[in-house]
Amino acid sequence: MAAYSYKALNTESKEMRLARLHPGKGNDQICLDIFHRSLKQPTRRVKTRDTLTKLQKTLPQDRVVKETLDGRYIFDYKGTDITQSSWDHPVEGVDRASYELQEDDYLPGPGYTPEYDALSYTWASELPSAKANVSGSAISGSDFVAEIELGGNLASALNHLRYEDKSRVLWIDAICINQKDAAERNIQVKRMGSIYSFAQRVVVWLGPEGEDSTHALSKLQSIAMQVELTIDNSLHATPGASKPDWYHPFSPSHRDEFDDRTWSSLKSLFNRAWFSRVWVTQEVALANRFAVLHCGAYYLPWLDFRKAIGILRANMYTPEDVKSILDPHVPGIPPSTMRPLSRLLKFVRRRNCQIPHDKVYGILSLASPELSSSIEPKYEEPAARVFIDVSLAQLNLTKRLELLQYCSFAEQYPDTPSWVPNWESGPRTLLFGLRTGHFRQASGQSSAQYSLLSDDTLQVAGISCARVESVGADADGDFDQVFDVIRSWEPEGLGEDNYKPGGLMLDAFLEAVFQGCLKDRFLRAVSWPELSELRQHYIALLSGIDRRAEILKYLKNGVAEAARFFTTKEGYFGVAQRDVSKGDIVCIILGCDMPLLIRPAVELKDTFHLVGICFVPGLLDGESLLGRLPDKWKLQMIFEDGSYVPTYMDTSTGHSQSEDPRLQPLDPNWVKIIRERSQDDPYFLQLFKNTQTNQIMNSDPRLPSALEERGVILENFKLV
Repeated sequence: MAAYSYKALNTESKEMRLARLHPGKGNDQICLDIFHRSLKQPTRRVKTRDTLTKLQKTLPQDRVVKETLDGRYIFDYKGTDITQSSWDHPVEGVDRASYELQEDDYLPGPGYTPEYDALSYTWASELPSAKANVSGSAISGSDFVAEIELGGNLASALNHLRYEDKSRVLWIDAICINQKDAAERNIQVKRMGSIYSFAQRVVVWLGPEGEDSTHALSKLQSIAMQVELTIDNSLHATPGASKPDWYHPFSPSHRDEFDDRTWSSLKSLFNRAWFSRVWVTQEVALANRFAVLHCGAYYLPWLDFRKAIGILRANMYTPEDVKSILDPHVPGIPPSTMRPLSRLLKFVRRRNCQIPHDKVYGILSLASPELSSSIEPKYEEPAARVFIDVSLAQLNLTKRLELLQYCSFAEQYPDTPSWVPNWESGPRTLLFGLRTGHFRQASGQSSAQYSLLSDDTLQVAGISCARVESVGADADGDFDQVFDVIRSWEPEGLGEDNYKPGGLMLDAFLEAVFQGCLKDRFLRAVSWPELSELRQHYIALLSGIDRRAEILKYLKNGVAEAARFFTTKEGYFGVAQRDVSKGDIVCIILGCDMPLLIRPAVELKDTFHLVGICFVPGLLDGESLLGRLPDKWKLQMIFEDGSYVPTYMDTSTGHSQSEDPRLQPLDPNWVKIIRERSQDDPYFLQLFKNTQTNQIMNSDPRLPSALEERGVILENFKLV
């Protein structure tokens, strides 16, 4: 039988291919029809309920409302006590229409066609390949005139997923895209978001049953019945749950459910290839709530699977080796308004694909429409060009240099400049402080000043603050070994002297070691320590009293591990990735939230390599641009509307304000406006508008003059 020959798609009518899978069972021959249909933007139903912010204002002070993964609102109590949640508003008389979904909002409107399921699976497989018969027309039951080769895993999926008594329409990338036509593939890659979003359901295929997978999935489903996971990744007991304490991180009650057999089967399950693949990231993120996961004959809703991962990762009784396997899947892909490109970059670095281009193209549908529309898939281009282009597209869109925080000179991708992140793999050291990087104010709310001097040279403006003088040992090994390395980092006079940039040296040392992960700044971070507590333990330690255990329990959050301590001749110290070396320059770059290390390039005069991020007390809150905060003021991050917001507190009065006390009042022609979250810049909700010109800025218009008043002279750094 001849090999199947693809007919060109009509791009003007937005055609896609679909495969109609014929009925069958067991080892019956796989039979398909392949046909074309137009896929156009459907009309979506409009939700009429209130927003979370509006609804929260109707609740008693001790109550909170959250949105679950399937879009429902759940009402619970604030705090960590185990309490009963509810789907009902706690105040009598509140109109249910204000918080309930009035109708199914997860599918295209009535009568929308085509109707199909989209398959999410892995190509690579040790299973033998197979051939499927393809009919000569789109009429089921017509004569078969061609055949198409299927990978082993795909053949296994179709054998399991076909119905016995009726056909099933599927979208399958290996079949529905002509993989030998580069032009078609470039076009269809940009449509992947629509294909998975408009599907009736996404079907995840993990592979045949094996290694006790059915047992693992049944245990995950049992815990999912007791827990709700919200879009801000908080856990709540399912209303009416028979075991309402299972959501709580310190609850031991589900330990009997998860024995050695269960942990072993879960580790085997998560080691399946599907969990390491790039493309599945967007496939499940774009799926509606009807997505389902299949492994052999067992299946469960994808949302139940997600919930179970969340509770197991949060529970203190889950074995550490299991948590490390779950880590890449927690918190999963957030809603669109909270997934900037930097977050997608971190996510795909841990996943595999056949060619490096797909590290970008595989998440393109998850990026903002503004960004994705500016990037045209070009598989014929080198991967280095793809990585450069996406960095420039992000910079031109946001006028921020946040992607610089994800660069590492030691992990530089071949043929890319140091200012372009390596999408294939991350740095050997991932500073824990980077997790709170977008809550830092190293360059204030400044706009990047940059110019592209050549394909490889990006000129940026900033300030050089210090030069590295000494570098300590790597914080490697188990927690006890990390603790010993930290003791070797202690600078002279640690318990007695002041830190040259300001404050106690011991406080600055502890802030560096813990990379700012302190409850003093993040009030809601209940598992993080207060600086005063750490100071008390460390003073005792310096006087010879053993406080190792008290400090170790906080080091287990991941801070300090795999970092290097460094000092500068200007009196600063901090921690950095292992790339840091003597002579590196600590600088603040406008439009970048964290201090960076740069290194003079040997091969080209007056140019620099970007080494990577660093965490330096005294340079984290705009001090290099605006000076130190007045003594009575403290910068805190207040959790509001699902995110942390920088707030300045007057410690003498307890009064808090959003205004930086180091800045003069706004010019009367400028006003602050609050905006909805932008996917490209989700952590900055504050914009500035000129009432005379209607110009809107995502940076503070006072900064240029404030720098002039302080005599700050900006430098230009040519990064190569």
